[in-house]
Amino acid sequence: MHTLREFFNLVKDLGMDTDVLNEMATMLGKRYWTVGASASELLYLYLQRHDCAGHEIVVPNWGCHSIASAVVRAQAIPVFVDIGSSLVVTVDDISKALSLETKVVIVVEQYGIPCDYIKIRQVLDSNVTLIADISQSWGARVCGYPSGYGADAVLISFGPGKPLSVGGGGAVFTDRQELLIDEGTPDFRNVDTLLSAARFPPSLRQALPEALRISKRNLIYRQEMVERISADISDSDTQLVSVPRGYQPAWTRVPFVKCEEHYRRYLSQFGLLQYPHSKSVSELPLFERITSRRIRRPEQQFPLLLKLNSAQMQ
Repeated sequence: MHTLREFFNLVKDLGMDTDVLNEMATMLGKRYWTVGASASELLYLYLQRHDCAGHEIVVPNWGCHSIASAVVRAQAIPVFVDIGSSLVVTVDDISKALSLETKVVIVVEQYGIPCDYIKIRQVLDSNVTLIADISQSWGARVCGYPSGYGADAVLISFGPGKPLSVGGGGAVFTDRQELLIDEGTPDFRNVDTLLSAARFPPSLRQALPEALRISKRNLIYRQEMVERISADISDSDTQLVSVPRGYQPAWTRVPFVKCEEHYRRYLSQFGLLQYPHSKSVSELPLFERITSRRIRRPEQQFPLLLKLNSAQMQ
């Protein structure tokens, strides 16, 4: 049986280079990282390890259900927060969701629109962990800071359709080693153990450097295209979601809060439009019989989405 040190030497021999993940950590302003089979699996392991069962976990009531599913798997209680016209969870919404049982707040940056975690952190008790899921907003910035800045931990998926994709896997970045899922080794800046390395295949890790390069290029293309779209619709009733001054979204999807019929038909002929989920996460059958709370918004948005992939951008 291999010792942990022997295993890490074997990992290096397999070509599982840590440089790109260290580069990503630096870009996010974080010191440590760990990897796993998926972002949702890493979240589940964190919640399980930190005894979150029976405690309340604040999650957005919109988008992919995998985050809320991880909460339920860990036997914690999801508190679903609706989103408004900004299409992100706001500080006020989170404040309404908090209770004495709140242990973790998870913010998911839908469509590549970033959040201000410094402001969110200010309304949380010190014993509440703030997790940013930036799987859709890799490369976004808020007032010059990278997406996820100010959160205790940053979660990212490398799955299909994500701006930084190798087809699977995920990672957590943090400055606090106690928030990592696995125990580390003093030889590595990163924290990557037998358990987590085995879940993230070396072949996917080897694809990360090229995926990172492509993601940087595509981010520039998407931001340029949204500038062009904004100029094209400036004299019409078609409207993109409004973002605060100083925010630079990654625009994984481009949300139209209002879209004229002729413009909708124009985009449809290119297969660019994507219709959003018709139900909130809390309304899915998976969550019908579980104990939960919901912070409702009468104006919860269901925007029309413009999908930009690499081929279309070029």
